[in-house]
Amino acid sequence: MDSINLSKSDSSPFDQIKKIDELGTEYWLATDLLASMGYRTWKRIKDTVERAKVSAQNSGANVSDHFTNVVQMAQIGDSQAFREVLKNYKLSRYACYITAMNGDPRKPEIAEALTYFALLTREAE
Repeated sequence: MDSINLSKSDSSPFDQIKKIDELGTEYWLATDLLASMGYRTWKRIKDTVERAKVSAQNSGANVSDHFTNVVQMAQIGDSQAFREVLKNYKLSRYACYITAMNGDPRKPEIAEALTYFALLTREAE
């Protein structure tokens, strides 16, 4: 049986998109996370996060502690007049893991995300 490589590397795409807030807490934006997991449309990203939120709630987690709605402004072109409001989610490590669990299991990126976030959780313990 092949062993699974659980060695964490700073070259992981999930390390590259991790952010740290003003309190020093790590988080990931859902659009960045799910793009790294092979999702390309907002509908697929939103659907996956919504399924994860239901899973978290059914597990007894306080959903608002792990999934935070955020709004970002995006500049379109050179003019300040053309800006777009983008909805997103700020995800904790747990939220990322449960979001990956609710992703499409046929995507190899999903397996990579599950391994990465399982390892982070294990290291945090």
